[in-house]
Amino acid sequence: MNNSKLEIKELDKNMSLGQVAGIYPGAINIFMDLEIDFCCGGNRPLGEALKEENHNVDEVLETIREKYRRDVKAGKTIEDFGRLSKGELMDHIIQTHHEYLRANLPRIQSLTDTIFRVHGENHYQMLHFVKESFNALKKELEAHLEKEETDLFPKMREYEQGRLDKAAMETTIQELEQEHDAAGDILKDLRRKTKGFTVPAGACNTFVFAFEKLEELEKDLFQHIHLENNMLFKL
Repeated sequence: MNNSKLEIKELDKNMSLGQVAGIYPGAINIFMDLEIDFCCGGNRPLGEALKEENHNVDEVLETIREKYRRDVKAGKTIEDFGRLSKGELMDHIIQTHHEYLRANLPRIQSLTDTIFRVHGENHYQMLHFVKESFNALKKELEAHLEKEETDLFPKMREYEQGRLDKAAMETTIQELEQEHDAAGDILKDLRRKTKGFTVPAGACNTFVFAFEKLEELEKDLFQHIHLENNMLFKL
């Protein structure tokens, strides 16, 4: 959906991070580069979050606006997820993010196991942490997907059709948000421990690929959590 008529100039520091990411998903890459938590911390005002991390609010806002203008000029499709019904948003989450996790979690586990086995002697502390943290994350996410698809999402579809009130979902939503926080914390710890997924000098191709996949997972999962916390779960 090309949303070039959207008034990007209306963005301001009092909008929440989640609102900004919802209006213009291209802002997500900027937030990630600045290590700003836009998903689990998506309710925070943009200006407040940037000041906490010692970023210039006006400069970041202009960076977002300029990136948006370049995307529109280049004819890039700009998704407006706020226009989707909850049913359409759930379909997108399942087809895009849940399927990504089901395909990639086993692959990344194999990679982290391999680099620990091959390079653990030289980088034991870091790679043991990566292996154990990823295994915990994988277990958490697999249970999380099951809970969403068999419990919350069917309830959400009933809610959208007027057959269920929101009180029936609030406890499950709170549990899922807590699980999002836990998954986000693991990813933040992985980024810190690996110094931004930086591979050691002379690392083999498998080592490089493993860290690239971990960073790819981080980006996908933060986008996934943003869509749920800041959009789907708003009843």
